[in-house]
Amino acid sequence: QEIQSYNGYRVNEEVFQVVIDAKTDTLPEIMVEEEPVQVKVIKYREGTQEVLQGAVFEHTAPDGMIEQLETGPNGILVWKGLQRGKHEIKEVSAPVGYYLNENVIVFEVTEKNEIQVLSEVNEGYGKILCTIDEAGNLVLEVEDKVGFRLPETGGCGIGWICCTGVLICSKGLYKRRRPTMNSQ
Repeated sequence: QEIQSYNGYRVNEEVFQVVIDAKTDTLPEIMVEEEPVQVKVIKYREGTQEVLQGAVFEHTAPDGMIEQLETGPNGILVWKGLQRGKHEIKEVSAPVGYYLNENVIVFEVTEKNEIQVLSEVNEGYGKILCTIDEAGNLVLEVEDKVGFRLPETGGCGIGWICCTGVLICSKGLYKRRRPTMNSQ
């Protein structure tokens, strides 16, 4: 049975039994798959389950190393192999049309490779749900509040903009001076 794992990986608690007798020449090779300690971030639009692509998060490791990742089309990003010690994760760039969620999530990976969340969430910046999944990994569900967005194409918004543009342009046409005849 494994009793100590590499830093950033969980202990595999499976017990392996091998029968050894006088006829045993070699021991069978035992392959133990290492499971990394990880954090998964899922980015949502406020009040919905609509995932958001393009949010950039920054992870500061216990050794001070900083790494940034961006949520993909599924709204997810994952850091694996988290070292023991204190970590910080924060959003540094929100998708276009959304406000930045300014919460900083501080957590610790213990000597037993367990994750403990140390910070509190300020919902004024947006909600963050921090949970530990069945494997013992941290899952952060982060919401961004909707900010200023340009009207989407189609619908009555674009029609209003086009009509306004035509009126402004046509007014300019009628302001031309008519040529006058000069008798000299």
